[in-house]
Amino acid sequence: MFHLLIVEDEKRTREGLCRHIDWNGIGVDPVTAVAGGMEALLAVDDIKPDILLSDIRMPHMTGIELATIIRKKFPRCKIIFLSGYADKEYLMSAIELKVVNYIEKPIDVVEIRKAVSKAVMQLESEQKEELIHDGFQKALPIIHEEIVSALVSPGLDWQRFSQDFIPLYFEWTKIGNYSLSCIRPVKKLAGDAGARAFLSSVARELEQAHGLAPDDYLLSLRSSREAVLIYRNLPSSVMTRILGDLQASASKSQLPETAIGISWPCLSLTEIPELYAAVSRMTEYESFYYENYGTITFAEPLPLKEVPKNIFRLKELTLSGAETLFDTLAREKYTDIPYIRGELYKIYMMTIEKSWDERVVSWGAFETLSLAEYRELIYYEVNTIQLLGGDIYDIKIKNAVHYILWNYSNPDLSIKVIADHVNLSQNYLSTLFKKQTGVTINDFLLNIRAVKACRLLSDTDLKLYEIAERIGLLDANYLSTVFKRQYGVTPTQYRRTTAKFPRREKIHEGDS
Repeated sequence: MFHLLIVEDEKRTREGLCRHIDWNGIGVDPVTAVAGGMEALLAVDDIKPDILLSDIRMPHMTGIELATIIRKKFPRCKIIFLSGYADKEYLMSAIELKVVNYIEKPIDVVEIRKAVSKAVMQLESEQKEELIHDGFQKALPIIHEEIVSALVSPGLDWQRFSQDFIPLYFEWTKIGNYSLSCIRPVKKLAGDAGARAFLSSVARELEQAHGLAPDDYLLSLRSSREAVLIYRNLPSSVMTRILGDLQASASKSQLPETAIGISWPCLSLTEIPELYAAVSRMTEYESFYYENYGTITFAEPLPLKEVPKNIFRLKELTLSGAETLFDTLAREKYTDIPYIRGELYKIYMMTIEKSWDERVVSWGAFETLSLAEYRELIYYEVNTIQLLGGDIYDIKIKNAVHYILWNYSNPDLSIKVIADHVNLSQNYLSTLFKKQTGVTINDFLLNIRAVKACRLLSDTDLKLYEIAERIGLLDANYLSTVFKRQYGVTPTQYRRTTAKFPRREKIHEGDS
């Protein structure tokens, strides 16, 4: 139902309009009738009229003046004028105001009813179009996901694709100038919500990009770990600039750091699956090994290099065996990464069983990690196995050791906190710990912190006070004291001889 505002200074005409027409029957309710333009203006913000039926010649304010103000406030309002004067000036104003009807007096009730019915039909049509448009806009991201999924799938059936999407949802021609990019977050995303937030961040950056028209690209999540961008008629130099800006924005926006690959161009959409396979494999390779991190990679067919299956058959879970395995993987850079991830997860789960660790990384989280993160995760568990010495330790001591290893970065970690965690008194825990491990809890904790400091000194360019904070010490001076007592050299001296300064610092989430 639509709200009708009647503005007529002649009382008998005004009341007759209200009384002699079945407004409800043509979709109008309520009806507000006032005597002049000034009165209408006082009420118009509350009324919010859908249809204005107004006399033109009125005291104090003409219908043209009133309609001009209402048109600015309510652009969709349908305007019908009543006038006893066939004045050209008024007719021109009516045209400018996009008036739906102009009725001369004396008025005919039937004509008025027809004019308002016409306005109602226009409003209903506009509402339907708006609902369809809103629904289409809300569904568009889902439709784009389906389109992108179809385009990148092996064995693209173009005839089926055309039937499903062209021309209602997709207007690109089969033949053209097309390219593809994969945008893969280096850090794992927090589930489906994190993946959607990542896609929204990428979409915002692309919307602001100079030289990229909305109709010339499709953006969608291919999985929770990868966004796919398909675009047309864009030189590689332009796309490199746009994606370079997107990658650079990670430091100043919510967009995470990414590995980005760009395909070679193709002349048909049916070649998109081949492009996607190459670029997706390349970006996974990049994020797995951190090759060319922070740059745009132009994908080329990646020569397959399968990993020998026997290198995963570790006879014993030793630190030296794990080091040999990861050194080989890093050096040889095998390309069958899904297989490598699966085999490393088997090794990881085997270490979990032997190390009695209750904090297990799920497969969903594990498969998003890089080789460096796998190394650190498995080293941690193998170290724990060696430290705990199999089954010779009391279960409470194993629990205490794990708690220290996971919480050493907390500056408030103390014997009391650890004792409370394992439900032992401080004195009994201290005695039992020293008896079974040969060291005090405090010495064990400081040793763990010193080992972590070594890694941060050699693998990052963090300042000493930042390293102290990372490992749970109060300040850089205390770090220097602990470190020199442990290793006989200062942290600065140690760093000079071991610093690697990789492109990127990554510490396992349990160590952060």
